[in-house]
Amino acid sequence: MIKKIIRKLGLEMRSQLDIDQIYDLILHKEFADRQAAHPNPLNKSKFFGFAQSEEDGITLEILKRIGLQSGFFIEYGVGNGLENNTIILLAAGWKGAWFGGEDIAFGLSKSNKLSFEKVWIKRDNIFELYNAAESSADVISLDLDGNDIYLAEELLANGAHPKLFIVEYNGKFPPPLEFKINYDDGHRWISDDYFVGHR
Repeated sequence: MIKKIIRKLGLEMRSQLDIDQIYDLILHKEFADRQAAHPNPLNKSKFFGFAQSEEDGITLEILKRIGLQSGFFIEYGVGNGLENNTIILLAAGWKGAWFGGEDIAFGLSKSNKLSFEKVWIKRDNIFELYNAAESSADVISLDLDGNDIYLAEELLANGAHPKLFIVEYNGKFPPPLEFKINYDDGHRWISDDYFVGHR
């Protein structure tokens, strides 16, 4: 199934994947009963797809509620391209641009829906990358495990106003606490609690 999806999107595999593991991830329903009873209606839309923590369903539900069925996305921090917030939109027929600091797991020479640039994202270049995309973004996703709050502020201050803005935050500091790491162009997350923040 995954191979068919990848071929349909015009993508080329670069490395052998554990197809069964990815397939299980997509069909994973371990939390279905808990979701159905959750008081937050958006949580009822969660499902395991391509995002890290069931965000795919929430993203699709929000877009449905605001009446946006297709458009253009930009994602900063896409990992290897197999687990991020916008591949579900690509699979749903959207077009977009990805920016990230590592190689992605497939080639794009046959895709007319997605562009990718391997680049280290920082405050000085994030809006330049935004402008380099072929279209202004209906959806922006920002997941860089560190400077996200500063980069979100930079995009907004320069006129980026997506209809949906997905930004990673640090859930260890619940509202009304305010916390953010010190900005550092070279920040790399080392699997600790010192990442992102919120205001």
